[in-house]
Amino acid sequence: MTMYHKLATVLTALLAITIASFPAGRRGVVWACAQSVQTVERITHLRSFSLDRLDPTCPQCM
Repeated sequence: MTMYHKLATVLTALLAITIASFPAGRRGVVWACAQSVQTVERITHLRSFSLDRLDPTCPQCM
């Protein structure tokens, strides 16, 4: 591990501790997690949409 990797690891740990130390930081992390979950749910919902509905030659869709 190079010196830069060690420095990056230490700075990442300090940033995580700083964020977790303040209520606003914890709320921000919770908000980011909630947004990620909502995004995944939306993508899952969109993926279940059948593309056959958009096909004008599909006899079942008429």
